[in-house]
Amino acid sequence: MTVVPFTIVEQDADLLVLDKARGATIDTVMVHVRNMIASAMPVHRLDRDTSGVLLVARNRAVQELLQAQFKARQVHKEYLALLDGNLPRDYAHMQSYLSRSRKHRLQMQTFPRPVGGRNCRYAASEFFVLQRFHRRLNLVKINISTGRTHQIRVHAVALGAPVLGDNLYHRPTQLPQTFPVILRAAVQSLSAQMLHASRIAFQHPRSHAACRIDVPPPSDFSALLASLREDCVAR
Repeated sequence: MTVVPFTIVEQDADLLVLDKARGATIDTVMVHVRNMIASAMPVHRLDRDTSGVLLVARNRAVQELLQAQFKARQVHKEYLALLDGNLPRDYAHMQSYLSRSRKHRLQMQTFPRPVGGRNCRYAASEFFVLQRFHRRLNLVKINISTGRTHQIRVHAVALGAPVLGDNLYHRPTQLPQTFPVILRAAVQSLSAQMLHASRIAFQHPRSHAACRIDVPPPSDFSALLASLREDCVAR
């Protein structure tokens, strides 16, 4: 039985809003979508290991209209993440230039300004701490005005608090003994990164109505977050 790597959240005559599964590439998603709608076109991208809301146009004309909104930075994209690190502030605005690492080809590298001889692209992310757990883990909301490869993950590393479970940029988490045993075991058994595209807001290309779509995190993300919150209440 073939596993479809997404669920359809909403759809109409112009577009589909998907909840992409973690581990699925956009190319894989589009193979399945085009089995239903041959003319479908992706509007934007998500990293393979990032779950969440994804827009797909039913044809190229709609794709171009929506991508024009992305280019003009009129689309609001919001993410939820669990970060591993003691963040000193509840808000951080990260701006840098990203380029492919020459030492680790799967990784992106951040620079404060463009570097000659490298393909550097500007990236901006806003981090808002929503809740802290044991001065180590942080539930954060992230708004991005650019959509660069690995942007949030690289900016999180630059903040000193990588995305929990990110095996590309973050070593396996070793939590202090002050963490409850059950929570330590839950965190250390994670097999995926805790980064989720939770919301997108845009103008509908045909009706021009304001659209806002919210998608809840995957079950393992939600379960870990619930356990962390229950522990806070119990203390």
